[in-house]
Amino acid sequence: MPYRLGADGSTGEIDCIHLVYKVLDELDIKTPNFKSEWYEASTKAVLRELLSWGDRVDRPTYDGEVILIPQDRWAFAAVWNQGILHISKLTNKVAWCPLHALSNVHCFRMKSS
Repeated sequence: MPYRLGADGSTGEIDCIHLVYKVLDELDIKTPNFKSEWYEASTKAVLRELLSWGDRVDRPTYDGEVILIPQDRWAFAAVWNQGILHISKLTNKVAWCPLHALSNVHCFRMKSS
């Protein structure tokens, strides 16, 4: 699926935030409250928001964990099938890579109820 900022997947294009929401929905995991301000927010601001939804974990492990990865600014990704589902900077499309392929990521797991 090709990338387009703000796209939710309904037109065949998707952005990184909506990609993660689709993964969480598929896994029946409650999503963080979406804020359109995230598109312009600093990494710190987004990290604070994610901490209200989940707990920070050292390493991504389970399907449905939310990852913030460094790119030009930052981008959302999700753990999926022992890898990371993300938007590739090289192809500008949804891609999968093994968990060990990305470093310096911030990972969050939904808080238990």
